[in-house]
Amino acid sequence: MNFLSKMKLGAMLGAGFASVIIIGLMVAILGRVHLANLGKDIESLSEKNLANLLLIQDTKSGFEVVARVVRNIGLSQDSARIQEEKRLFDQQIIRNNEALATVYKQISEPEARNLLEQLAQARPAYLSAVNKAIALSLSGVPEEKVQAALVMVNEMPPAQAAVFAALDGLTELQKKQTMETTTNAMHKARDDGNTLLLFAAFAVFIGIFISILITRTIKNLLGGEVAYAAHIAQEVAQGNLAVSVDLRPGDDHSVLAAMNGMRQSLSGIVEQVRESSESIATGASQIAAGSTDLSQRTEEQAANLQQTAASMEEMSQTVRQNTETVRNATQLAQAASDTAAKGGKAVGNIVITMKEITDSSHKIGDIISVIDG
Repeated sequence: MNFLSKMKLGAMLGAGFASVIIIGLMVAILGRVHLANLGKDIESLSEKNLANLLLIQDTKSGFEVVARVVRNIGLSQDSARIQEEKRLFDQQIIRNNEALATVYKQISEPEARNLLEQLAQARPAYLSAVNKAIALSLSGVPEEKVQAALVMVNEMPPAQAAVFAALDGLTELQKKQTMETTTNAMHKARDDGNTLLLFAAFAVFIGIFISILITRTIKNLLGGEVAYAAHIAQEVAQGNLAVSVDLRPGDDHSVLAAMNGMRQSLSGIVEQVRESSESIATGASQIAAGSTDLSQRTEEQAANLQQTAASMEEMSQTVRQNTETVRNATQLAQAASDTAAKGGKAVGNIVITMKEITDSSHKIGDIISVIDG
């Protein structure tokens, strides 16, 4: 499980499918081997047992043909037919010899060899009786034809029975071997079928195990079902950061766990942005209030400046008045010195003028106090 969780998804799926394919290929190869062995058994059955059985039956049929030809020659009075039957007899004797040679060559089992030995021992007597009957039948002498008939009745049947007994024994032996080969092939086919079925079941089990293992690994990587992970991703994509993510206990490495961490991080970022927005709004309000206060203060300062300007204007007028007064005082002092005689009246004027200067000085002090604020 740990090594699967470290694999890439593509590699994991590829390894799973490759494992199933390899197991399936092994089952196919095993089936091919068993079928090849079964084919060999069937080939042995068809090329050996059945072929030998047909060969023995054909050989027996050849001996029966010889017996029938000998009978036809002995009974026929037509010389042309007799010659035709003699030609068939010679051909069949050649065929029988070739068939027997093939039988001796192909059949090598010990039990069959005993039967072939019996056939070899019985055949000379059979051929002797057949040739004797043919020779007597072809002589053309009526008495010899009668002797030929006696040979066919008395000598040929026992000799032919001995030959047929050996051939029948070989036939039964080949039938027995054919049945044994067939039974063995059937048993092997059944066993091979059971073996293939067992391996197929094993392959299915391995395939199911691998699919379950990969499915569980993918679910562990996702942290849940694919549809649920897609639902959570869609909710987060739509801006629903309050969606609840169900995680398994101890799950902190799956896709859902990562999505939950991302959701929490996004939620924290949004909360920080919201708090920052509120702080910015509060600061903006404070700035607006400060701007209003600054505007009011500016207006007040402008008013104060206007008042100061007015006071400066008034002070300028007062200074001008003082200058005029000083000039007048100077003139008066000059006049006083010139008109000392008029001293009483001039002194009174000077006193009055000095009083005015004192009053003006007080006004200048008031103006300066106003300017200093």
